[in-house]
Amino acid sequence: MNKPRGRFSGNNTNWGAYADSQCKSGNWNDCASSAWNDGQSDLVIVYQNISYGGGSFCFPLHTYEENFADTGIAFNNGATLNDAVSSNTWFPSATGC
Repeated sequence: MNKPRGRFSGNNTNWGAYADSQCKSGNWNDCASSAWNDGQSDLVIVYQNISYGGGSFCFPLHTYEENFADTGIAFNNGATLNDAVSSNTWFPSATGC
């Protein structure tokens, strides 16, 4: 497993606010190709667009997806997650995905 490039806490309405020179756009917007929910107690929902718009996908606590392109993981609207995540929110794990 590769070392994570960044960590988020709290809700983030626009991943474009986080610079990353390794991304095409120079920031995290539409750049993620993997995810690891290593939180303490919550699930995380990622969204296709900024401000929690477009499709969504839920990662339960302690879920790791190494490569969105290889797994074909998709938002609830059928669009691929690969290089397409733009915002996230956290919810108590008791709510379930």
